[in-house]
Amino acid sequence: MEWSDYLKKLIEDENNFDGITLSLDGGANVIEVPPIIRASIFMLDKMLENQGKYQVIVFPEKAQSTFIFSIVYLIHNIIDGKIKQKYDPHSFVPGEKLKIGNAVVEFVCFEFYEGKEYIKIKLGDNSTVSMALIKAPILQKTDTSRKLSPYKTYAKEIKKVREQNRHMEQEGSSLAVLTEYKTHMMSSVYSVTPIAPVKEKIADCYLCGTKLTQLLMLSTVDYEGKMQSLGAGQAAGIPAMVYASDLYAVNTALENNPLPQSVLIDVSNMNNIAGQLDELDDLIRRNIPIICLTDTMNSFELDLLKQREFNIWRWDAASITEQLYDASAISMDQKVKFCAQQKINYIKVAGQEISSAIQKISAHRRETQDASVKIMKVYSRLYNLSFTALQSVIPFGNVEINLAKKSLEECKRFLQEEKPFIKEQLYEDYCAAVDDLDKVYSNRFNLSKVPALTEFFKNHKHTRICIIVPERTNKKATLNYWQQWIMKSYSYINITVLFPGEYYAAVNLQYDFAIVVGWLKRAIMRKLIYSYNTQTYVVLLYDYENQWQRYTVGRWGKALKVSDNEEIMKKSFSAKDFDVSSSRYKELPEVPVEWAGSAEDEQEDIELVLRENTFRRYINGNSKAETVNAIPISYVGGYVAFYRVGHKLISATAIIVNNGKDIKTILPTDLKTGDFIVVREADKDIIRELADIILENSGMSDLRSIAGKWREVLEIEMLFTSINEFYQKLVNAGCTKGLATVKRWIEDDEIIAPQQKQDLEFIAEVTQSDLLKEMMDDIYNAAQEVKRAHMKAGRILSQQLHKNLAEELKNYGKIDSFNFWEPIEMEIEGIGTIKVLKVIDVGNAVMVDVADTNRLIDE
Repeated sequence: MEWSDYLKKLIEDENNFDGITLSLDGGANVIEVPPIIRASIFMLDKMLENQGKYQVIVFPEKAQSTFIFSIVYLIHNIIDGKIKQKYDPHSFVPGEKLKIGNAVVEFVCFEFYEGKEYIKIKLGDNSTVSMALIKAPILQKTDTSRKLSPYKTYAKEIKKVREQNRHMEQEGSSLAVLTEYKTHMMSSVYSVTPIAPVKEKIADCYLCGTKLTQLLMLSTVDYEGKMQSLGAGQAAGIPAMVYASDLYAVNTALENNPLPQSVLIDVSNMNNIAGQLDELDDLIRRNIPIICLTDTMNSFELDLLKQREFNIWRWDAASITEQLYDASAISMDQKVKFCAQQKINYIKVAGQEISSAIQKISAHRRETQDASVKIMKVYSRLYNLSFTALQSVIPFGNVEINLAKKSLEECKRFLQEEKPFIKEQLYEDYCAAVDDLDKVYSNRFNLSKVPALTEFFKNHKHTRICIIVPERTNKKATLNYWQQWIMKSYSYINITVLFPGEYYAAVNLQYDFAIVVGWLKRAIMRKLIYSYNTQTYVVLLYDYENQWQRYTVGRWGKALKVSDNEEIMKKSFSAKDFDVSSSRYKELPEVPVEWAGSAEDEQEDIELVLRENTFRRYINGNSKAETVNAIPISYVGGYVAFYRVGHKLISATAIIVNNGKDIKTILPTDLKTGDFIVVREADKDIIRELADIILENSGMSDLRSIAGKWREVLEIEMLFTSINEFYQKLVNAGCTKGLATVKRWIEDDEIIAPQQKQDLEFIAEVTQSDLLKEMMDDIYNAAQEVKRAHMKAGRILSQQLHKNLAEELKNYGKIDSFNFWEPIEMEIEGIGTIKVLKVIDVGNAVMVDVADTNRLIDE
């Protein structure tokens, strides 16, 4: 039997999914169970039966595929009897609350009349009702605190439940059994996945026109093993599905709950799984089915699962047939189709000077690690200029050329000054790279990717084109240039320009081609290509980029071969009377030796050296000094900073990029490349300083000291107790704030005072501080004045920045935020000189000396 015939039979044969409809958007759009999901579930049954309990399924798309799969898999297991249902009304306890639909009733007792057994329930108007047990609807267990419903509500709900079940049965759906046995399941399916996104999906999910949470009892479980129901109403019993954020929560929950029927694990982040291997092994030892789910984009590091004898089924171009797509308009369906039909075209162009410059810079990248600060700066600036040229698909303007010339002149000066202290070859190669780039950044130089893209547009009569450019690129200028070009003779073309993150995070994109301006970093290219947002990709490559492309494709080829499709077809899908042919399933071609190992991941290595050069002098500094966790930030102009996690920064991005009027404060963890930050000297909070000036001018300079008295009390208290102990004391006193809020009170020096006066009262009660009790009103009122001064300072700073930046930008002529490579200095009234710096790199948190944090460092 051919593979396509096997899939067709699997999908089209009568099964439990017939008549089941699904909506992911609150009922606005309705679909049937997607064919790739149907096939996956029936195939999984065979795989579990024939090849063990540990399986991996790789879909082309993750968000919709894994969510739909988990719900449909759960329903399949219930209807198929793998999850047992048991309704035992005799287990009800007198006084126990139960539900019929949305009506709350109370179990009283069982009665016998004329040989028949009746169940007696109490209602909210003190009336009671007796129903013959064999005709009574199935009552759901609940731990709600709601009052009992009156007879009118009870009668309405019982009628609604019976009509709903009758409607489902008439429609041929088998979902009525879910409603009836909602709180009477004997086991659960556990799903290990990020909780917040799945909650949003559940809220909008409907099955056969009924809200998912009305059909199934769904719960989350925390790290202590505590369950919490999802959806309206408080159901009791064993949930059908239990969502956990990690494997620790699963194993903790299983200590006091029945073993699950199976466990689904989202393995899209294998770094997280690698940190929970002991928990995974404990789960494996429980001998229950474990099904791991992911998508192609995130399936390149599955070795840890292979080592544990998981079988890997990969939906790819060879295994996807036409029966599996064009079934609905949801984005998952489109991505399945694009996976099956994907094409990648490489357009190779000449670029001798650019390639030569990068080759010379890269050849000496490791030597710069032991070189002087000036040589590090030369490396950094040559790198930035080279990669800007490498990935540009529009001609350079005069401003860009002038800024580049200025930077190259400084590189020449640094090289001349450092010549006696560096190797002759490094000096000569860097000088040659400067000369190459000097030619590139001139009015006479033609960037080869510009005419290459022009020819592509001329030769392909497609209307919807997306150009993908790196984050450092001027997206607006790129769009304007090509829009002006197509207006001349090719007005039928519609062009969009997107950053990589905008492209691969989008859904339902409608482009004929996605054009990538160069071979970006391996992780970015993987997300672009394996997002399957477009069927056909075009990648522009200079000479030097070819080796990056070959190396990356070689790595991908090896990773994507980590699947067991052919073996699974043979062992699980074939039977005594027929074989499923794997002739359609062609393995990816062998990766040529020179592709797989001759080139290192040079792009990653270049950036690694650049980052190490910037930060290495500050990491693991004086071992005797106090160290803290901080986020390393690189700015234009050679500046760096290490910001503690709670430190507030002033962002002028909205003013510069979007011509907005207001600044905003931002945490270091929220910074991204291209943001503009306002900074001053070490540990100087500009808004606080302006606020103090405002307070002083108003004759209230002592208020900050008064407002801070509560913090002095806390600092003394923390000498004798831990944060958790202190928090528990506050809770016992009646405080309703969370632990995270209390930690911020203690650890964040920028908190002026708690928002509510009552919280100060709780602190006073717990600490037994007479000072705080006596000065309560003064402290609270002072804090409100200080907060008002901070808000006024923010408005003043916004106004001054907006005005001064507008004036300052005139000095640069026509310039945009993406071509800023030097700091902007300006005077702020009452403050003095400040700098506006552009973020060019945000690193992961590192341990550094406290003295090196929250200040600007001039490299």
